Amino acid sequence: VQADIALKDVKAADYDALLFSGGWGASAYQFAFTGRYNDNNYNGERAVKLEVNRVINEFIQQDKYVAALCNGVSVLAWARVNGKSPLSGKRVCAPVREAAAGLYNGRPAQPSCRWHPEQNGAILSPAGAIGQPGTNTDDVIVDGKIITGEDDPSAREMGRRIVEVLSK
Repeated sequence: VQADIALKDVKAADYDALLFSGGWGASAYQFAFTGRYNDNNYNGERAVKLEVNRVINEFIQQDKYVAALCNGVSVLAWARVNGKSPLSGKRVCAPVREAAAGLYNGRPAQPSCRWHPEQNGAILSPAGAIGQPGTNTDDVIVDGKIITGEDDPSAREMGRRIVEVLSK
């Protein structure tokens, strides 16, 4: 997908919701993550992280929906709104697959992608626990104005839930 607007030009007033769709590239937007990834493409640029964090703050301050799917949940986990993660104390879904290899808490590691929201105070739903037992096709949680989806198989349900909340 080619962007048709620069981050610096994104204004929450122009949109109804914000979605981080995931993929490993989402790691480059983790504002407060102090670790480092082995693949330098995932480390991102500080200026871009600042803009992403600004956009997240605008959406939250304007009481708009902020959503994340799969590894996109890590972007919200490491965002900072009034000094804390917007996922702190929120019920969320996150993928069980391994995160990108790198330095976590100063040590080489490759934890589950669930590590990111856990480190930032999120309350994680058990993997595959919502709706159809044992699958993640419908694992999406709406907690206030935060919407999270477990993994790429949850994308269809994620889209449905976003449309549902925006239609109210």
